[in-house]
Amino acid sequence: MLYGFSSEQIKFAYLVLLLVVLLPDSGMTQSRGLSLGIDLFGALRGQLPGSQIQRYEGVAEYHNKAAWVAYAELGSEQFLSKQDEQSLGQYDAQGSYGRLGVAYNLLKSTLSSGEMLRVGIGHARSFTTEQLQSTLVSPVFGNNALRLAQQTEAQWWELSLALRARAWRFLMLGFTARYQVALKVKEADSFSNYYVAGYGRADKNRFGFAYQLLFHLPFKKP
Repeated sequence: MLYGFSSEQIKFAYLVLLLVVLLPDSGMTQSRGLSLGIDLFGALRGQLPGSQIQRYEGVAEYHNKAAWVAYAELGSEQFLSKQDEQSLGQYDAQGSYGRLGVAYNLLKSTLSSGEMLRVGIGHARSFTTEQLQSTLVSPVFGNNALRLAQQTEAQWWELSLALRARAWRFLMLGFTARYQVALKVKEADSFSNYYVAGYGRADKNRFGFAYQLLFHLPFKKP
């Protein structure tokens, strides 16, 4: 395991990068490039009043002349429920995650500028620590605090649609919408898994969203 990536994901990344680098350029003259950025939506979301989610995520995208893009994303996320008198309990989860994938840029004429409208597929892996604190109420024994913790490992596939537009010189703004499918969770026995870092609530399928700020570095033409 390397920085949260499994051996299967690393092999997948090598294959994706090899295919992107070796794909023919289809007669195009635009240069390759690299984009590095962060997810603004995830970072600012946690600052809103009443927000339960705080996420920090970085993204790297390698652009091939043939309109193919290989991407990697690394992040950390925390979910904190609000304790109230009715529930007599609190749940929180925090963890790290990574995504690897490949996408195709439909705007072929803008390859050198970094602007994109791309569709892609990727695989993600997550490691989450969950904690549950509750109070057991008994008329005989009184109130007793209950604390449970577990570590879960999850993986899933994603279909994505992303838009990138130039804001100023090499600065790009854009969004990524994801449809996350085929969630598999390796759980502990303490309690049912509720939240997965990088995925959200542990439903079988979910939608995800990121609003990103990126810095595009075009490579010199060969």
